[in-house]
Amino acid sequence: MGLSIAEFMTRCFGIIYRCSYDEYDGSNMKKVRLTKHALQQSLERGASIDEIEISISLGSSEPVKKGRSMYRYNFDYNALWQGKHYLIKQVCPIVAEENDEFVVITVFTYYF
Repeated sequence: MGLSIAEFMTRCFGIIYRCSYDEYDGSNMKKVRLTKHALQQSLERGASIDEIEISISLGSSEPVKKGRSMYRYNFDYNALWQGKHYLIKQVCPIVAEENDEFVVITVFTYYF
């Protein structure tokens, strides 16, 4: 029997999923596409695709260089990251918004 993406990410990367996303269902949002670089950085920095989508949908937004936007969203984490315990993980995708999709250029994560 295969693992869900959430189970896989939890087992491999220690990502803990918050259970209170009642306001997020993803149905009214543009498609989210990650560049190869963004996908690589999200894996290295511990951010899941679900967390990236939620950050874009529910997070605060601020303008950054080249007409792009950075979205920020804090997730309950309460786990170890690189040997240190953190309560919060902040996921910050850098996004170029196009007519029909959000293109994620890179992803930053901050642990508190």
